[in-house]
Amino acid sequence: MSDLLSQNWEKFLEIQAIGDWNGIWTRLAGNGELVERFHGVRSYVVYPDREAVVQKNHYRYEDGTSESRTFGPYKKGKLTTPFLDSCWTWGYTPKIERGQLYYFETCFKHERLGLSSACQYLEDGSLHHVTSIWETLDFFRGEPQEIDYTSSDNWKGSIISTITPDLIIASASDCQWKPIDELAQENIIVRFSNGVTVSLPETAAYDRESLIITDWLVNPGLLKRGIRHYNQEGKFSHFSLMNFMR
Repeated sequence: MSDLLSQNWEKFLEIQAIGDWNGIWTRLAGNGELVERFHGVRSYVVYPDREAVVQKNHYRYEDGTSESRTFGPYKKGKLTTPFLDSCWTWGYTPKIERGQLYYFETCFKHERLGLSSACQYLEDGSLHHVTSIWETLDFFRGEPQEIDYTSSDNWKGSIISTITPDLIIASASDCQWKPIDELAQENIIVRFSNGVTVSLPETAAYDRESLIITDWLVNPGLLKRGIRHYNQEGKFSHFSLMNFMR
């Protein structure tokens, strides 16, 4: 097993596979209209030898129904989901292909909070929904607070970290602030009430460079930004994580 795979696995155990993540899943259409909203729990069970993990998701819907799904086991040496400090991202396939479903998720952590954004493109390339998953560790701590995202002044960036699909990490300092709607002006913007904003192509970007950007306003003085970069062939090329403060 390569050192990169081993280091990535340890970050998975440190950041994500640490118990039960309880939260609210909110799905919006591309025009911002509510598709559905429900309670979800993502539970992680680590094997005693720490070389495998099983994920169990439990969903409780507003109509009173519920369901559970099991994923894994994820195994040490096989997990290629890129993990950075307090952040990870994955895509359903390495490349956005014509005629195939495409799903991605980007997840941030801050103290005992977790925030994920996800989207699904259908086989015809249309955007089906964008999801915000607001979670707290171990037990449900109530509804997320509504956060005013209108102010975009005085943000200062710190280190920008990048990771490639083959888990190579690089860092640079002093990332420059730009509002999310100025980064990829051909994208549509989907805003959630809990401080999450997602910028993404209105239709699947099969044959052009594109960005899928998630901003999480953690609190009035901290904003986390994650960007999934795709090349001209629609293939995921790298992920960038930035932290902005004011």
